[in-house]
Amino acid sequence: CSGYLKHIIDHYANPADFTLFFQADAGDHMQWGYLSLVMRALEQNTLATAFVHLNYPRLIASMSPCRAEVFRQVFGRPPKKMLGSYCCAQFLVSRERILANPLERYEHMQNMLFGDSPPECHDIPGHSTHCLMFEVYWHVLFGEEDDLPERAENPALQLFLRIRDLENESYL
Repeated sequence: CSGYLKHIIDHYANPADFTLFFQADAGDHMQWGYLSLVMRALEQNTLATAFVHLNYPRLIASMSPCRAEVFRQVFGRPPKKMLGSYCCAQFLVSRERILANPLERYEHMQNMLFGDSPPECHDIPGHSTHCLMFEVYWHVLFGEEDDLPERAENPALQLFLRIRDLENESYL
């Protein structure tokens, strides 16, 4: 997450029309075919969606005192409901959505990485607690609801991007 924030801060004055954020192990968390759809839409200048989460494992919507406090420190409000998102923070975001937040918010988030975790958090040795919390906040940061709808049910996505999350479904 530090790389994401550094990129946004360094390019805030002139961000690209769309920015794609990936982790080092990108292919472990997403379907290449879905990324191909998004890239084709970009190439053809037909993408009319401001935020697209690219991963497919869906996280269970949850809330903890730690997650709520870090959220409050970032957004200045408590979460409206459980935070739901896809795993592992890989997404596309538009210039407009990046610029909808003041530069100071991104700088604050970056500074949080070097500070102590709130007392509500129980740090995991070797991991940034803040980065673990930010992983389920990126969509909120970029203008989506606290509980990001599943792709198939997300009215913010163009129809061709509303694929079902088959790996996450159960008929039990």
